[in-house]
Amino acid sequence: LNLYTGINSSNTVGFGGLWADINTLNGVIQYAETAALDAPVKAQYIAQAKFLRAYCYFFLVQTFGGTTATQKSGIPLHKEFITAASTADAPAPLADIYNFIIQDFTDAAASLPATINSSNLISGVGKTATSAAAKAYLAKVYLTRGYLTEVAQSGDFQKAADLTAELITNKATYGLDLFQN
Repeated sequence: LNLYTGINSSNTVGFGGLWADINTLNGVIQYAETAALDAPVKAQYIAQAKFLRAYCYFFLVQTFGGTTATQKSGIPLHKEFITAASTADAPAPLADIYNFIIQDFTDAAASLPATINSSNLISGVGKTATSAAAKAYLAKVYLTRGYLTEVAQSGDFQKAADLTAELITNKATYGLDLFQN
């Protein structure tokens, strides 16, 4: 609190770094197949990158997104690795961003391990995401989109309920448990 200087660039959300992160993740996803790594390791890197990219876009859309599907989100949607600077960019429709986030979390949930152990730990990556984390965020995305009237899909709330029920029912598979009351 002693360093607080009011609402200015010194203490606002630094979302500028997220674009560099998203571009790096796009590069990992785009060029992973050409890397000299074993197939399971490549799949793990791609799944981790998709999880993180979806997480970044979800943070951006929750923080800076538009309020209607017809309104531009204010957020550009970059799906490929950018190698040259450009001043041309345009915000994407909110529905497109949510669809992209859902696809990335769905892909990540299908490819990430249920738990992290010595057989699937990637050295140097730090704490890696699991399929349970991807499913939990996917449920949150469905809930969020379900409340946005013009973007909502008819099954959003049911998909969120199904994902969370599956996580609770199979909590032992994921090495998880609910907090005790």
